[in-house]
Parts: sequence; structure tokens; C-alpha cells
Amino acid sequence: MSLDVSSLTKSWLNTNEGTRGILQIRLAERDGALRLRIWGAGDRDPVDWEEVHVKTLHADRPGSSRVMAFTAIYDFEFMRCHLQGNVNQGLLVVACFTAFHQKGVRSDYFAREFFHEVMA
Repeated sequence: MSLDVSSLTKSWLNTNEGTRGILQIRLAERDGALRLRIWGAGDRDPVDWEEVHVKTLHADRPGSSRVMAFTAIYDFEFMRCHLQGNVNQGLLVVACFTAFHQKGVRSDYFAREFFHEVMA
């Protein structure tokens, strides 16, 4: 069964302009795989998290080919972010579970943010 990722393959902008987390997300299908690119909030400029493969895709119901959710992982030198995203009423809702490799320095944390489609 061929999966339809069209509900995800867009550029998305955080609905909270003052976020200190994820500013923008781009999901794109390339070479038969869904790819995720994130720009996070930085002190001066957005921080490009680079592009990763989406780990899993989830349809909107059993037997459906319409994808509405995904998981992905960013593993940086100092922290790991496990992301879960889903489309809900036209918004992309992203939950980010952040864990730091060096324990005791900072607390691991959870954040959920909402994104609207960037219109071309």
C-alpha cells in the first residue's frame, strides 16, 4: 500500500512567535522517504538542526493510506530529542521529549508546540 504523506509535506511555523523551542519545521518527501528539518530558537538567529529521516509514519486509522502522524529523533552531542507529530484540525502538533546525555546538569523535559502551515 502506498502511503499518502501530503497532509505533512509542508513548511510549518510555530503559532507562538515568542517560543524558545522550535521555530519552524519542514517535512518533505525525497527519495521515497519523509525527511524532517527543524529550525530552533537561538540567541540571535534560528539554529538549523539539519535534516533527518522520519523514523515511523502512522495512518489516520487501520487500513488507511493517509498519514497523519510521525516520529523522528535528533541525537546531538549533548542531548537527544524524540519527536512525535500529528496533524489535528489543520495544525501540526509536535511533542518533543528532550533528554540530556550528561545527567544532573539540566533536567530532561517535555514540550508540546503548535504549528500552522506556511502559505507560499
